[in-house]
Amino acid sequence: MMCFQVVYSYYSRAETWRFSEVKVLVVDEGSLVSVVLLSRVLKLLFHHAQLAKLIILGDIRQLPSIEPGNMLCNVFESLKSRSWSVELRTNHRAESQLIIDNSTRISRQLYPKFDAVLRICDLNKTWPMPSPEKKFIFVVLSSEYDLQPAIKALLEGGPGLEDAEQSQFISFRR
Repeated sequence: MMCFQVVYSYYSRAETWRFSEVKVLVVDEGSLVSVVLLSRVLKLLFHHAQLAKLIILGDIRQLPSIEPGNMLCNVFESLKSRSWSVELRTNHRAESQLIIDNSTRISRQLYPKFDAVLRICDLNKTWPMPSPEKKFIFVVLSSEYDLQPAIKALLEGGPGLEDAEQSQFISFRR
């Protein structure tokens, strides 16, 4: 269930609230949940259900919610001193340490480190693409060059971007 469903279903119910029997709430991808949303859900479940346990799963190094606050990181840090939070250190999903390190840098609003540089400065030129083992490629555009043709060139020939299911593309402007 999504946190929004809990809130919406409470205020739009006709009869018995379908979450009135909830005893355990498990929140996945906790870094994306805002402080305000979690507060609303917890208030409803404490006062109108039987909530006894809260489990929040997520990565404190991922980007926080788009709303103000960094709920997961703040809760994790405050509970760490009491040994009530657990941090798993082995990553089984990312194929390179650079990806893990850069996700931490980006979540801390730091600039990522790159393992290749691609300079795009001529509209009619084909550029030598970095090798497939390069995971973070810094694309440098000349001031008159538009971002859209560069993205198109990377998607057509960039390393590791052939599979849309496993590719990630991050664009920073200025």
